[in-house]
Parts: sequence; structure tokens; C-alpha cells
Amino acid sequence: MTHFNNECYFCILYKMNINFKIILSFLLITLIMSGCAVDKGFESLGVYNYFDAKQRFERVEKRKIVPSSYGLSIIYQRNDNPFYNLDSALLKINSAYSKYSSLSENKKEKYQKYGLDSLSILKQRSLISTLYFNRAVETNSVYGFQEFIMNNSWSPDIRSAINLRDSVFFFENHEKGGAIDYELFMTTYPNSIYYTKADKLYNKAFFKEKTINNSIVDYQNYLKLMPNGDFVMEAQNSIFNLSTIDKSLVNYSSFITNYPENRNINKAWGLLFDRYMVKSYSTQTIEQFKIDYPSFPFKNKITNELLMSGIHFYKYKMDTKWGFISEEGTYCIEPKYDFVDEFSEGLAVINLEGKVGYITKSADLKIKPQFDDGFSFENGFAVIELNGLFGLINRSGEYIVNPIYDDLGNVNDGLFYFEKNEKIGFFNTIGEEVIFAQYSDVKSFKNKLAIVERNGKYGVIDTNGNTKIEIKYNSIKLIKGNQFIVHQDSLLSVITDTNEIVLPFEFDYIGLESDGFVLVEKGSQFNYWDVVTEQLLSEVWFENYAEHRIMALFTNGFAKIKTNKGYNFINRNAEFVFNKSYTNLGKYATYIAFKSMNGWGYLNLNGNVIVKPNYTKTNSFSTHAGIVQLNENKGVIDEKGEILLPIYFEELTLLNDTLVIVKNNNRYGVLSNFRDTTVSVKYNFIERISSSIVKVSSDRELTYYNFETNNWLKKEE
Repeated sequence: MTHFNNECYFCILYKMNINFKIILSFLLITLIMSGCAVDKGFESLGVYNYFDAKQRFERVEKRKIVPSSYGLSIIYQRNDNPFYNLDSALLKINSAYSKYSSLSENKKEKYQKYGLDSLSILKQRSLISTLYFNRAVETNSVYGFQEFIMNNSWSPDIRSAINLRDSVFFFENHEKGGAIDYELFMTTYPNSIYYTKADKLYNKAFFKEKTINNSIVDYQNYLKLMPNGDFVMEAQNSIFNLSTIDKSLVNYSSFITNYPENRNINKAWGLLFDRYMVKSYSTQTIEQFKIDYPSFPFKNKITNELLMSGIHFYKYKMDTKWGFISEEGTYCIEPKYDFVDEFSEGLAVINLEGKVGYITKSADLKIKPQFDDGFSFENGFAVIELNGLFGLINRSGEYIVNPIYDDLGNVNDGLFYFEKNEKIGFFNTIGEEVIFAQYSDVKSFKNKLAIVERNGKYGVIDTNGNTKIEIKYNSIKLIKGNQFIVHQDSLLSVITDTNEIVLPFEFDYIGLESDGFVLVEKGSQFNYWDVVTEQLLSEVWFENYAEHRIMALFTNGFAKIKTNKGYNFINRNAEFVFNKSYTNLGKYATYIAFKSMNGWGYLNLNGNVIVKPNYTKTNSFSTHAGIVQLNENKGVIDEKGEILLPIYFEELTLLNDTLVIVKNNNRYGVLSNFRDTTVSVKYNFIERISSSIVKVSSDRELTYYNFETNNWLKKEE
């Protein structure tokens, strides 16, 4: 048995040896054939026989993975054959790249005959990656760039691919434009270069969506959701604008109470103050504001407004620049403006470098220069001009109406007229059109009534646009209150806004009210209508004379009339003042200038001559001095006729019993006591401003002199 087994053992070994040789031979043949296949594959590749090359490489790919994969990557990479496939090319070159490092040095050296080494593999991989990237660029889709990014993480184009992917996705979502779309982008690509832009657009879209109704509630809810959002400022501004849309005291006061943390709280206080001053800018109004609004935060402003409201400023000029000086000379706004206008309601128009703005008495720039022209404030508002069109602003410089109108009126009775395309209507003080444009001419409202013209005819409307006096008259003028002079069919009448006839249609002329009387005229005679009693003054009518419509008006209870014997005065009872008439009379005063055949002199109120008529002309006077003229020269005499100032001046203006403005040789000055020079006679012009102040103009300056203090308010040294 043992012998038998040993024989079998040797038999087995023998047989195994034979099989090993067979296997080894097969392997050697296979390796030789593999090497031949690779060689043949590259040979075919070299002559562009892609079918044969592909077949040969695939046959030995498992045994010769590096050269076969490399060769296959070239076939798949080239677009001149039916096997073109960049995905397969990238797969094969990555396979070659990953296996190359594990090759023996012998094989690496052997593969060089195919032009295959680590550098060629890298170049091939880079080429395929570039083609892959170009394909992604051409398709320009998120998927295409994302696929490239996932499969080419080592590529130098990876950053560009990421940016391009993000760009495509960003603009896809941007086109949709919703907050959710921007949010999707940011959560998908939080590291994108477009993240910051997307975040801003997200905030903008979120704000827009949450405040789509443009309501205070919307903006309040936004602030709760986004207390640190990009549009907090805009939300707060919108709450302010919506809360104060009427720009009324109630609006501003409610806003201050309801939104103490709003960024516009100080602005609201300032606008509240300005709006309050619309009532009447005065010391009393400012004092009342302090009482009504004790929480006003700017106490110094109130103190300064109170101080300045009681100070009168005069504009003055130095060389070519204008400024202001207070009546006492204590406060000065230096001359730096090209032009200024007088202060009105605490603000003054200033012109700087061709643009108009407004300053306060403290020289603070209240409204910056921005208009082509501007007018003084009246009733809290001012008309401005820009590019040849007109607008209206309030004390804060806010537009009530934009400058788009051909003309605008001042605010009266809460309304102001506007003209557009040759039609006129009325706005209220919040810029609402309350009376539509339909008239060709209007007058501003007074006593809640306004004269209007349409189609060449005149009438009267109220502040609601209701017609009070039918638009059918040739002309209409306001006398006072609700009484109007109306002209129809060449005759005039006085009627009320209820169309009650006060004076019948029988007059040729009706003048305006003066000292309680209206001069009325029929033919060549005139009379007076008492606006209180609504009766004619006299049963006797007076003869018309030259300029009687002006000279015969009542003043201080007396009127100058002419009879067939000459001139006289009548009182309110139509009684003659003098027992006789004169060739002519001056104004009614304590000492009345009169004219006789010999010249001009003076009468007292009893009609007695106190200064003989020896002069070419005299002026009535109520003090103790009167101006007289001989030929072309003027002087001053007292009530006794004694000369106080020699008669040789060109012009004289009495300031009081002791001061007189004189003009000689075309130059002006001021004398006191009719002999002492107070202001040298060397100025271009001097005029009275008040009982104690004169305005003095020279070639270089315009300034003032105060006779109470005997000082210049502002004088060039």
C-alpha cells in the first residue's frame, strides 16, 4: 500500500510539473501578446485607426491598465471619431493617473516608448479637463458646472467653474426676484461670491413683500421681523411720512407720542414747531408753543427764537455783498450774500452764487440755496421759482406743491391759487386741488371769498368753490368784508356775496374804501357812500376836479372838495370846514397849506392866515415846522413864518421838529436843529425807515443811522 502511494505521489509531481510548464508558457505567450496588443494599439492610434486601437486597448485593459487606459482616454477625448465621450475620457485618464504611481520603474521605463509618463498623463488629464470645462461653459447650466466641479476638483478651472455655476444659479433666482429665491441661493451656496449681493437683494425683496400695502402696520411688522435689517431706516421714514401725510400739528404731535424711538423724532419736533408758527410768527406764539408743548427737547432753540423774534433787522450792503444789522446795532449777519430780502416771519430770502435759500435771524441756513428765485414767507408758506416754474414750500423747506406751475399765489384762508396751461384753480395747504383749474384769472382769497374770471366775465366764489356772485360782470373789486363793486353794462353797483344790492346800478365810478367812505361818481359829480350806514353822505353832489378820485378821498375824517368858489374841506357830516374857499389847498393838518393869487401860505384850523402866501409852494404840517419852496429851492419855517432852515436846498424831508433830510448838489445828509450836521451831506440817498432810523446809501455801502443813540448801526471803518 505504501509503495503504491509513493508511486502515485511521484506521478502527481510529474504531472504537476508538466501543467506548470504549460501554464507558465501560456502566461508568457499572453504577456507577449499583451505587449504586442498595446504596441499595436498605439500604432493604430498613431494612424487614427480608432476602431482597431480601441479594440486592442480594451482586450488587454485589465492586464495593462495604465497604457490601455491612457490610450483609451485619447480615443474618447478626440472628437474626430465615433467614440468621442469626454466623460469616458476623464474616467480612463483618472484610472491611468491613479495606477501609474504603483508601476515598477521597469514598466515606467518600458511605457515611455508610447510617450507615456507622469507628465504626459497630467497633460492629457489637463486637456480633458479643459475640454470638459469648455463644454460646461457652452451649456451654461448649473448641472454642467456642478458635474465639472465634482469630477475635476484638481482643475485650475475649478474656481471659475464654481463662480460660473453660482452666477447661473444666482441670475436664475434673480429673474424670479422673490425673497425665497434669494434665500434658496444663499442656503445652497453660502460661500459664493454672489452671497453678499444675494443677501442685499433678499433684504430688498423681503422688505418689498412685507410692505406691499404701504401701510404703517406693514412697516411696523417689518421692524419687528428685521430690527437690524437693511431697510430699517426706510421703514422708519415711511412710518413718519404716512403718519404726517397732512403735515398738520395733530399729525406731528401724534407721531411724537406714538413713535418716540423713530429716527425722525427730532425732525418731527422741528416740523411741529414750524407748523405751529404758521398761525402767526410772533413772541406771543412762541411763548404759547412753550406752554402747549413742554416736552419740546430743544430748549435753546425756543430761547433763541424768543430773543430774535423781538428784534428787527435791516438789510445792509458792503461793496457787492449783503447782510443784516439789528435795529440797535447789537446783532449782525455779516455781508456775504449776493442779495437779501427783508425778514418775514423770522426768515429772510438770501441769494448765494445765483441760487436762493432762506436764513434765520441767527444766520442759520434754514433752507439751503437751491431755487432760481424765492419770495418772502406769508402765513407760513413761500412761493419759489425753479426753471421758470413755481412751487410752494413750508417753513421747513418741504414742497407743498412741486415747481411745475406757471404761477402760484400766496396762502390766504388756507388756499392758494395755481396756474397750469392758462387755467387757474386752488390748492389747500397740503397740496390738494380743492377747486379745479377752470378760471383765466383770480384774486387770492380774503374773508373766505375770491374774485374769479372766466371767459372775460367776473364773479365771486367761496373756499368750497361755490359761486357766490354769478360770473357775469365786466369787473369786480372788493370794498370790504363781503361787499363788492360790480361793473355791468357800463354802470357800477355795490352788492354783497349774497347778491343783495347795496348800491343800485347807476354809477359811472365807484372807488375803494378810504376812512370809512367810498367815493362814487355820476357824470361830472361825485359823492361819498358811508360803508357803515350804507347811505350817501350828502344830498348835495360835488363837482369833479383834476385828480379828485385821489385828492378827494377822506383822510383822518376830512375830504378835499371843490366848489364854484374854490377848494374847501368837508367833515364826516358833509359840513364845510372853512367859511370861504381857496384857489387850492394842501392836505388837512394842524397847519394847512393854501394857495391864493399871490402864492402859497398857511392857515390854521380856524381858517386864519398864519403865514402869508409868499411862497412858490408849501406843504401842510402838523408839528412846528413846515417845508416851503421859493422857485426851485426849499427851506423850513415855523408856524410863525420864521425861517428855521435857509431856502436853498434841492429837497427836504422832515423827520421830526428838529431833524431834516437835506439834498444839495445831488447829495444827501441829515441836519439836527436845522443847522448841525448829523450825517454829512455826501451820500447818494437817505430815506426814513422809522421815527428814529434812516437808511443811508453810498457808492460802497448801504447802512443805517439811529438818531436815538446817535450811532451808525453798521459802518465801514
